[in-house]
Amino acid sequence: MLQPIDYTYIVELVHSSGDVSLNYTMKGTGQFKSGWQNGWKSFYPIEHLNSGGFLWPDEDKIKFIFKFQPATIFEQNKVLEWHLNQMEHKARNAEDAIARLQEEKKKIEQTVTEQRRQIEKIEKREIQLKETLGSQQKDRELIADQRSELKALKRDNESLKKKLNDFVAAQKRHIRIMDIEFGIRIAVVYLRDRLLRCYHCWK
Repeated sequence: MLQPIDYTYIVELVHSSGDVSLNYTMKGTGQFKSGWQNGWKSFYPIEHLNSGGFLWPDEDKIKFIFKFQPATIFEQNKVLEWHLNQMEHKARNAEDAIARLQEEKKKIEQTVTEQRRQIEKIEKREIQLKETLGSQQKDRELIADQRSELKALKRDNESLKKKLNDFVAAQKRHIRIMDIEFGIRIAVVYLRDRLLRCYHCWK
C-alpha cells in the first residue's frame, strides 16, 4: 500500500449555464489517504446547488471537473515507484500465469496426442473388423453356394438311386422271366424225351 503523500487538488463544480466563469472552484493541499472522504459542507453548501445554478435540471445531475497531482517531485517519484511496483507485481503474476498456461498447454497437447493415438487404434481396429466382416460375408456366401451345390448333388443322388432301383427291379423281372423261360424249355425237352421213349415202347 502506498504511504500517504502530499498532493494538490482542484475541484471545479460546473455551472449549468455552460459559462466557465460561473464555475465554482476549490483548491487545496493535503495528504491523500485511501478511502478518505470529504463532505459537502467543506466544499459547497448542498442546499444552494439549485439556486446557484449548478443543478442540471434536464439531466437531473451535477457535474465536476476533478484534478490532483503530487505536491513535489519527490511525492511524484513515490507515486511513480508505487505504480512501477504494481506493474512489476502484475508482470510477475502474468509470468506465473503464462507458465501455468504453458504447463496446461503441454498437458493438453499430450492428452490430444494420446487421444489421436487412441483414435488411430480405433480406426485401425474398425478397418480390421470391416475386413473380417467382409471375409465372413464371403465365407457365408461360399457356404451358401456349397449348400446349394450339396442340395443339387443330393437331388441328383436321389434321382440316380431311383434310376438304379428301377434298373435293378427291371433286371430282376427280366431274370425271373428268363428263369421261367428256361424252366419251360427244360420241361419241353423233358416232355419231348418222355414222348420219344413212349413212342419207342409202343413199337
